[in-house]
Amino acid sequence: MSCLRKEKMIIALMGTALLLLTSCRNEIQTDIPSTESPAVVQEVSMTQEEEASSFSFDDLKMVQFRFSSGAGAWATILNIREDGSFHGRYQDSNSEIGEGYPNGSCYQCDFSGQFTEPVKVNDYTWSMEIARMDYEKEPGTEEIIDGILYRYSDVYGLEDAEDILIYLPGAPLEKLPQEFRSWIGYYELSGDSGMELPFYALNNESQQEGFVGIDLRARLSDTEAQAALLEKQIQEDNLTQEELNSKSWDVYSLWDSLLNEIWKRLKDTQDAAKMEEVTEKEREWISWKEQQISEAGKEFEGGSMESMVRAQKGAELTRKRVYELMEIVEGKR
Repeated sequence: MSCLRKEKMIIALMGTALLLLTSCRNEIQTDIPSTESPAVVQEVSMTQEEEASSFSFDDLKMVQFRFSSGAGAWATILNIREDGSFHGRYQDSNSEIGEGYPNGSCYQCDFSGQFTEPVKVNDYTWSMEIARMDYEKEPGTEEIIDGILYRYSDVYGLEDAEDILIYLPGAPLEKLPQEFRSWIGYYELSGDSGMELPFYALNNESQQEGFVGIDLRARLSDTEAQAALLEKQIQEDNLTQEELNSKSWDVYSLWDSLLNEIWKRLKDTQDAAKMEEVTEKEREWISWKEQQISEAGKEFEGGSMESMVRAQKGAELTRKRVYELMEIVEGKR
């Protein structure tokens, strides 16, 4: 193992936990009425088991994979389309400067390609290979742009890849390789043998390098929960007007942050024609939203409540727009 890889793995153990806070999925349990016969119960259970063990690339359309320390300056981002084609970027910035590049340097790789059709290994693991890998810039070359030295490289995390394993949510963590788990925040299991993987993950088996799957649906659920908690405090706690203003802006910031995240996913997944159409509508929406926020605050202009009212209107409109953009990502619009 190279020194660089060792160093990055150590950083990964320290940083990945923060990333995981936004990646946990919700568990949904189905209660079967006790009045049903054993035959019905068995049939329902078998159906659920069959659904849990099925998989296709379509399941990943809301998932972005990330290989990183969780806190470092480097990361590989990987997006997989419904047909198994993929694209992404690896980038590692540093502060090295030199003649002609006073603004620093970085390693970078913009890549695309095609995965083979996944093959089932067991109920929680599928395997695929890279059928084709294309690079925007030839690895090993470099150039200076705007005072930054770009060193073009291979894709960190997919180097020497043979079999790439897809682990499904619910996979028993104790059965996954420890070196792989170190990249996704589960190096030690604290003696709990019942822990399950809460998200999709990829494992470059030859290198035991792990990609965390960040599901936009889980991010949406998490944002709803955080916003609801803040709104409950606004409604029920005995807060000063200054505190009410601050928490109202916190709610707006939550939805605005998620909207920006969804927008990045759109740019990663939509074709040029669709993205041009969505971008034009987004510009119109931003202009309309700012007008609505301004109108909402006029009644309280110059007063202590103006800031809160503006923030609440911004949060309301942005939340609605988040759901509209999610439908585009999901292919419903």
